[in-house]
Amino acid sequence: MIKSVRTLAALAALSAGVPLVGAAASPGVDGEHLYRFHGCVNCHGERGLNPVREVVPRIGGLPAAQIVDRARAIMQARMDGVGMKRWARDLYDSCNAPPSMPELERIAEWLSVARE
Repeated sequence: MIKSVRTLAALAALSAGVPLVGAAASPGVDGEHLYRFHGCVNCHGERGLNPVREVVPRIGGLPAAQIVDRARAIMQARMDGVGMKRWARDLYDSCNAPPSMPELERIAEWLSVARE
């Protein structure tokens, strides 16, 4: 029964346009939706401009490539030249399913044009 419930949930998510864990971003899903779906907003705030804690970086308005590089470093549990704090990795682990690279790029493009 559990498998049938999971299958039904997956089909419902697909029909609603919600990306599944590990799936490539659907062509019609925008960066804002992905930012919210993956829980980025929970720490980085609306449009990446209002982090919930002083130690969480403001990412809205940064160049997309820089956002992708920073997120990739966190996803790989390291921050080149900065030193990854354990709390940052723990926070990342508490997020919704991490975005795929195509989703991350779409999120970064959306964040890069964020303005207050």
